[in-house]
Amino acid sequence: NDNSVKMVKNKFPYVKLIESKKNIGMAKAINKVLRLIKTEFVLVMHPDTIVRENTLSEMVKFMEKADIAGCKLVYPNGKLFLSCHRFPLIKRIIYEKIPFFKNFLPGLYMRDFNYNEVRSVDIIASAFFMFKRKIVEEIGYFDEDFTNWVSEWDFCYRAKNYRKMFYPYVEAVHYEGQSKITKGMEYKRHAYAKADIQLKALFLFYKKHYPDELSKLRMFSKLLLRLKILKHFFNKERTNSYRKAIEAIDSY
Repeated sequence: NDNSVKMVKNKFPYVKLIESKKNIGMAKAINKVLRLIKTEFVLVMHPDTIVRENTLSEMVKFMEKADIAGCKLVYPNGKLFLSCHRFPLIKRIIYEKIPFFKNFLPGLYMRDFNYNEVRSVDIIASAFFMFKRKIVEEIGYFDEDFTNWVSEWDFCYRAKNYRKMFYPYVEAVHYEGQSKITKGMEYKRHAYAKADIQLKALFLFYKKHYPDELSKLRMFSKLLLRLKILKHFFNKERTNSYRKAIEAIDSY
């Protein structure tokens, strides 16, 4: 409803535009495109991401050394966006929740990582996710059960034998959340509903790749949610959301 479809048709008539009548989720949308194209490289970007002038040309050159790659992502204010992740082992998830030490421990979101070096990583965030199309022919398409969140984690996990690299010398600006929310980063203060969906996707990842660790994830997730209930005891909306999440965890 923002006239972007009409704008693309008018200003970029050479672009192959696929119109969806409803939001089918990121994984399905990517697969829809993948089934139509035969290019050597594929770039997945979020709609709230803008590339710098030389980013695409430099990343294509860098793909001689990588099969999956990401560039440096920054927020509009220049602050670094954590775009490299480790596979979500339970210990790495726990490290993320330890105040102060999470910046030094080897956690999921790699806060201890030097984002000024070319490095091999486990996961590249889908805000800027470039890969060789031949990988799809060998490991399959994006798993549509994940809809939006964690689909690139699953893709990278299945592509464990491929070179997944971070390239810091070009940038893209990630406005995070702007595809739905237009008031800066205000949405992060009320992101617990979205967090529930992400948690469900994480459990799906565990069922698929770490089934023996599911009980540990359930135990830790419930503990964390109960601590959040104590922290936000006087916020009924939040605490009710957390209680519902605790009840739902056993069904994930």
